[in-house]
Amino acid sequence: MRIYKPIIFTIQIVSITLLMSSCSGDFRKSEKILEQAENIVELHPDSTLSLLEAIRNPYLLTKEQHAKYVLRLVQAKDKCDKDITADTLIFKARDYFEIKKSFNELAFAEFYCGRVFQAKGKRNEAMNAYLKAGSVAKELDNKGLIGLSEFFCGLLNYDQHLFDEAIVHLKEATFNFSQTEGKNKNQVVPYNYIGNSFLLKQLPDSAFFYYNKGLLVARQYNDSANELRIVQNIGVAYLKLGNTKQAKESLKMALSLSSGESQKAKAYLNLADVYYREGSKDSALIYLNHSLKLADNNASLLANVYRLFSKIEATAGNYQQAMSYNELYTRYLAKVLEEKKDINILDIQKKYNFELLENANSRLLIEKQRIFICFFLVVIAAFWVLYYNRAKNREAMLIAEQHIFQLKQIVNKRAGSNVKNNELRKTLIKQLDIVKKISLIESYLKGDEKIKGKEVLKKVNEIIYGQEDYNWGVFSEMANALYDNYLERLRNLFPELSETELLICCLSKIGLNNMEISLLIKTTQNAVQKRKSVIRQKTDMKEQENFIKQLDQIVNNK
Repeated sequence: MRIYKPIIFTIQIVSITLLMSSCSGDFRKSEKILEQAENIVELHPDSTLSLLEAIRNPYLLTKEQHAKYVLRLVQAKDKCDKDITADTLIFKARDYFEIKKSFNELAFAEFYCGRVFQAKGKRNEAMNAYLKAGSVAKELDNKGLIGLSEFFCGLLNYDQHLFDEAIVHLKEATFNFSQTEGKNKNQVVPYNYIGNSFLLKQLPDSAFFYYNKGLLVARQYNDSANELRIVQNIGVAYLKLGNTKQAKESLKMALSLSSGESQKAKAYLNLADVYYREGSKDSALIYLNHSLKLADNNASLLANVYRLFSKIEATAGNYQQAMSYNELYTRYLAKVLEEKKDINILDIQKKYNFELLENANSRLLIEKQRIFICFFLVVIAAFWVLYYNRAKNREAMLIAEQHIFQLKQIVNKRAGSNVKNNELRKTLIKQLDIVKKISLIESYLKGDEKIKGKEVLKKVNEIIYGQEDYNWGVFSEMANALYDNYLERLRNLFPELSETELLICCLSKIGLNNMEISLLIKTTQNAVQKRKSVIRQKTDMKEQENFIKQLDQIVNNK
């Protein structure tokens, strides 16, 4: 046995050498694939996905290659509108780029972390990721990525019906897109959402202004798809205003812009809806039948067609026919849900099959190269301990950096030409000693202190909340003095409002958003939004209208 041991050891060493040589060739091939993927992902994401499939086992790549592979994969899938909720490896890729200070990749990785968070329904995490991506992109002067980050921040606010905040982000997106060569056409979609936001705020003139700006850009770049969307939205806007004549003109224009059968089917459906609202049953049925003929096997479109058929027949008193159409509507709606379920199952199955292959390869490698694997595991264990200690502090540091970012926003933002608001804001900054606190916090975010994330966050919270209690009384007195006893009148009108709710009203009046208010009163952004909803209920304010404008009307009119 002693004679054979050196021979066995030599065979193992030779096997390792051959394996490493083979891996080296694979790494070089993978490097070329990743370079090609980076070059084409923006314009040809579908081709990028096909290209990345040539990498048989991504888990055998180097750490850098694997991080780039994950980034390009998520980027391509997102651009192809594929499900990315399970692509959580992007978080590890982001961590790698941050450690290596690869800022260009880090900016995109932060952005796609936001996309994954948003796909998973985690709005707060998505917002933080987009803000971080925008911050890194500003350091790189990447206007296109700044614009994308601002755009999705706007969408998050839009989805939560925070239309004022959405408009701010969306306008910032259009500005940055306008500064990017070749990206001006990206302004079209933000303009469309700005128009929608103003329409939902019941400000149709502003809505039409931005719709028309979007139309000009879409026509300038021959972007017929987005031109069609905006024209359809204009038609819907006219319909909401009760102007069915203009609505029909816009929707007929949308029909003329429609090229494929599916687009035409949607245009016919919208026109049928207009005629139904006018009470013109015959015209509505004509357009609905046109839509039905072109709908083909589009389950979503067919569901809406049969739904409108059912409403028309029910309005005409034909309840039996209405029920028949409603059954067809229900059937196609169930098919839409089933198709989504099948897609998710297919994605899970692909991922499971890939994991089976990866596990089989790993077991084979372990069986053939025991010595190498044991050594590798020891190294991994050592690095894991280091990584784990670093990871525990990462989240704490991110929160600390976010605190100082929000404080700076409060200091730098101005309330336009409103002198009273600016005076009250100065009083707030002086009373809370915000400038001094920013300097103290920044001193704890520099140098070697960054490795002590939890200790730094503890000190930051002590600086913000622990040095002294906020004297909100001085702030309230200043608000009453400037605004003719505004808070006092509000307290008298609605004694059921708590002191915290009155404070939120006052901070909102001087132009602070939910995120900034949450920092000052030591709560979450969602908690502030819920408080505002409670205030609306207690004061009988409408949900969709501007919070401060309604509050001013209530205080000044009563």
